[in-house]
Amino acid sequence: MLPPNRTDLLGFLPGERNRVKSLWQYGSPSTKVRWLVNPLDEGPMKRVNNFPFYELGKALRILQELDKDEKFSGVSYKIREAQRTLQPFLDDKILPLPLSKPSGTEVLNALRGVTEKGGSGSPDADKELGNTIYTIWNRINIFENVLAAELQQLDTYFVPKTGIYSTTDLIERADDLFLDKANLTDELKHEFREAGKCIAFGLATAAGFHIWRATETVIIAYIKVVTGSPPKTSDRNWGAYVKILKDGGADDKVCGALDQLRTLHRNPTMHPEVVLTVTEADSLLGMAKSAIIAMTVDIAKRKGSSTPAAPATGASVLGFGAKLGE
Repeated sequence: MLPPNRTDLLGFLPGERNRVKSLWQYGSPSTKVRWLVNPLDEGPMKRVNNFPFYELGKALRILQELDKDEKFSGVSYKIREAQRTLQPFLDDKILPLPLSKPSGTEVLNALRGVTEKGGSGSPDADKELGNTIYTIWNRINIFENVLAAELQQLDTYFVPKTGIYSTTDLIERADDLFLDKANLTDELKHEFREAGKCIAFGLATAAGFHIWRATETVIIAYIKVVTGSPPKTSDRNWGAYVKILKDGGADDKVCGALDQLRTLHRNPTMHPEVVLTVTEADSLLGMAKSAIIAMTVDIAKRKGSSTPAAPATGASVLGFGAKLGE
């Protein structure tokens, strides 16, 4: 199996890339395959590297080019390499292939028979493959036919890049829109990540839902700083939030921005007849980020920070011992 190249590693963070390179250099064949399927942080979805399919095809093709006059000992390496590339598929470490597994197991069993005869000290090591090779070819042919039929029905999709956002960034780390996440609460990061996933998969209206939830966590934090206490349960709506902030002496520009978001964007998306486009959801993501930054800057000023501009990168706004969204 070839080592991962630069392109293969683009889906990993810098620290993960070094780990994968080290694993590939020193790991056993059974552990090398782990980097090929990278589970996402949340949910059942996995990002799959398709390169193992190429390697499997290559290994099997080499076997189909063997000659019956070759000796068992002379083909052992090629046989073991085919075993190593086939085993992860049969163990469901790449993708579940229930239809192909029985015929793939038959191939593996035939290969094991060859490696046993070609092993050091085996009395058959110097014997020719003879008809054994025909058995291997036949089983490979059956496996390939079944695999071809199963792959045609496999749920494999490609998610294209959205604007300047890579698919990986949207699905796994949309909260990176905030350059400094050290003091972002898990709740806020979760909502931005969910919004990113929705945008990546074209679920724009759902993205709007998560964008507003993320913004509301900061509004509540802002109210706590302005008034000294969180809003009452009966006041849990954006109209009441804006009124509380205005009455409490919050920054007029921030209140105006929140009120505009409420009337022109947030409230309309709560109605079923409004369906957002991905472009609109992307725009909302930017507006929500701007509103969050405006609130964090004012909070920093009220807390007496000497560097009020810092929250513009998503830094602590309640900092001073608290986290964004608390």
